[in-house]
Amino acid sequence: MKFDEVFKKTVLFLLTKNANKICPNGGRRLTLNVTRYLIMDKHCHGSDAVMSGKLRGATDDTDYFYFICPNCPNDHLLRVLDYRVIREEKGNAYNEKLKTKAIRSFVLAFDVACEECGFRDCVKLSNIGWQGGTHADSLKSTAQLG
Repeated sequence: MKFDEVFKKTVLFLLTKNANKICPNGGRRLTLNVTRYLIMDKHCHGSDAVMSGKLRGATDDTDYFYFICPNCPNDHLLRVLDYRVIREEKGNAYNEKLKTKAIRSFVLAFDVACEECGFRDCVKLSNIGWQGGTHADSLKSTAQLG
C-alpha cells in the first residue's frame, strides 16, 4: 500500500475517533497537518456547512471578495489559508452555448478558516459547473443530482 493510501486511511480513522472535534455547523477542527491534507486533497469536498447556499460572502468598499463564517453570529470573515488549482484546461465547453467566452476552464479549491471559532473547510470556485441563471436554479439543479 502506498504512503498516500495509508495516510488517507489514518485520517479517516482520526475523523471517526474525533467526532467531537467537528464544529457544530460543520467544518473540521483537527491538527494542522491532518486538516491541510483533507482540505487540499485533489478530490476534497466542503462540508455541509458550506453547501446548499449556506456559505455567504461579499465585497467591502474594494473589489476584494470575502467569505463569511457560517458558524459565527456576527459575520466574522474567513481567512483564506491556501489554494490549489484542481483543474485547468484551455477553452471551455460552455463557450459554444453562451455569448461571453471563457479563456480557460478551471477549478480552484480554497482552504478557509475562522480565527474566531476555529471553523475550517474547503470551498471551490469554478467555471466548469453551473453557468448562468439564478442561484435558486443552481440549487434546484444540484439537488436533483443528489
